[in-house]
Amino acid sequence: MIPDSSPHYTYATKITTAYLHREAGSYAIGHEPTPETPVPLKIAYRRYEATNAIPPAATAINLVLFHGTGMNKGLWHYHIDQLYRRFSSSATIRINTVLAMDAINHGDSAVANRGRLGSRYDWRDGGYDIVKVVTKDEASSFLSSHQRHINVLVGHSFGGCTVMFAASFGLEVFDCCIPINPVCYFAPEERFVRQKAMTDWWYKGYLNSRVAVATAQDYWLVVLKKYQKNVFYARFHPLVLSNFVEDEIPPEVGSLADGDTLELKTSTEVQRLLYSYSDFNDANGQAALANIKIPVFLIYGENDLADAKNRNHTREVLKQSCRYIEIPKGGHVLHAEEPDLTVHLLGLIIEERCIIRSRL
Repeated sequence: MIPDSSPHYTYATKITTAYLHREAGSYAIGHEPTPETPVPLKIAYRRYEATNAIPPAATAINLVLFHGTGMNKGLWHYHIDQLYRRFSSSATIRINTVLAMDAINHGDSAVANRGRLGSRYDWRDGGYDIVKVVTKDEASSFLSSHQRHINVLVGHSFGGCTVMFAASFGLEVFDCCIPINPVCYFAPEERFVRQKAMTDWWYKGYLNSRVAVATAQDYWLVVLKKYQKNVFYARFHPLVLSNFVEDEIPPEVGSLADGDTLELKTSTEVQRLLYSYSDFNDANGQAALANIKIPVFLIYGENDLADAKNRNHTREVLKQSCRYIEIPKGGHVLHAEEPDLTVHLLGLIIEERCIIRSRL
């Protein structure tokens, strides 16, 4: 990761158990948990911890960040580094613990779950994964009674919808939710358009997770160039892209030989699976979003894929909990193309929430 160290925090990758009772089809046949063998899937996350003790008078900020389809936790490293820097000398606000998570079928989670993943993934289960990790594995930070703190959810695209589900399921855990260009509703007439777009992406190779490497020692540049040529990633900030690529390289790279094909951590099949998901549209999905009681700072780029009809629908579902923020000229991956702007927005929201909470 760049930077690989900081005076403000330490970090390490953790692998723990995911939420057990998932949607039917989530586990590969023969690997479903039973009462006798209740073995859950795994979930990986990079855990960041402040180097210095949080001043007693300061509010400790804990964050969970969740990526979009075809991306991974490494994408957030730059943002996290900048947030720690932003508040490093503040007497009233400090970043404490940050969790950048991989969905169970992405990144390091996908590696940990090889052979056990089924043919279905329900985005709502990702919300339960977040709640499980925060309340069980990271309770000492997120549920601390010894330090004034607020817990913040941040997610992009599919991850934006996922953190909204987490906000719904973990009502007493989180202070606010910040979805960036979330995919959480589309009108029925858009189904064909979405399916056609996904087919076009498939034939253009945008979802291809297999990379032919002529010279093994050049694998890094080959993978980097693959993403630089991909319309989804071409305009990423260079450090954001580099960190994302580093997290996508599989552990088998050490045995790569000239002429081999490198299979990246997040498969083509998984990306197609997630892009074809639409159960957030059903009554249960929309009811879950309507159940959110904490403030939702809904950030959309002006040029995002979601049209005005979809955005307005989401605002209506969220009702009084919604604060709508539109970024002029911003695209769907504005968090990766304009990370400094994104960090600034996140910082302003954190500051506002700390002011409000200090008066309660």
